[in-house]
Amino acid sequence: MKNVIIIGPPRAGKSTLSNLLTNKYHYQIIRGDTLRKAFHLVFPKLNISSTTAIHHELFKKFLYEFMNSNITYARNNYPYVLESCDITVEDYQKYFQNDNTILCFLGLAEITPEQLLSHIRYYDSPNDWSANRTDNYMLEKCIEYISYSKKNKLFCQEHHLNYFETSVVNREITFNKILKQLEKDILN
Repeated sequence: MKNVIIIGPPRAGKSTLSNLLTNKYHYQIIRGDTLRKAFHLVFPKLNISSTTAIHHELFKKFLYEFMNSNITYARNNYPYVLESCDITVEDYQKYFQNDNTILCFLGLAEITPEQLLSHIRYYDSPNDWSANRTDNYMLEKCIEYISYSKKNKLFCQEHHLNYFETSVVNREITFNKILKQLEKDILN
């Protein structure tokens, strides 16, 4: 089976898809957020945070080396899913793209900022980073996430990379369709 890298903006469903892949195909999940937080705790002076990691080359090199070490150690008998909002499609091409890894960009290009904010608030739990943010702050973030998704949708189309729109009403149906589409790539 192939390794899978799932990227996209926050709240696009990266954890949902990685959990589904793990349940169905027994992948090991590597969460970029967890690695970033640990990296920040150990090396706070490097200023690798949720707002800076996507632009931090050292962190991306760390992720690349971590993944390579993981592949070498496991001899690829235990494929992984890496899910992260800290990796761009350009990073995927630069560091991770190979015959044994596929990309899934989950995007939010076909939704309004107000709809996305409503969706975020509906699913917010007290532990979510967004729960204590104001609606005005989150609306600005929603505009940013939608713009980011639109840009990457075009990039993925131009470079024949997997882009999946997850801003639809019934996400369960959407994720089942994504799994079905990925099956042929994953199992080759």
